[in-house]
Amino acid sequence: MVRLRAGTLIAAMLIVGGGVARADRARVMVVPMAGDQVDPGLRQRVTRAVTDGLQDSGVEIVPPPADPSATAIAKAVGDLTGSTFVLRGTVEAEGRSYTFRLQLLDAKSGAMVAS
Repeated sequence: MVRLRAGTLIAAMLIVGGGVARADRARVMVVPMAGDQVDPGLRQRVTRAVTDGLQDSGVEIVPPPADPSATAIAKAVGDLTGSTFVLRGTVEAEGRSYTFRLQLLDAKSGAMVAS
């Protein structure tokens, strides 16, 4: 349920925010979640949940490069065509709670579309 809500929210932001024409299918590269205080397994599960939610919402997922560096991601994005976005985020622990921050960037300009 959480993954569907996250995916639906991001897809809605893309359409309502004017990032994608309604007839055009958004393409999103989900970069693995960052977060120093959080177990890598949790970061992987959050990344997978966001990816699955986006797919369930009809967004085309573009696989990220194996190398997570900004240079490798920029090169991979430069090789793509069409309406493409990069979704990056962090997961931070605050006591027994977690804070999730997501940013949706226009892949070509690097401008933030939604946060």
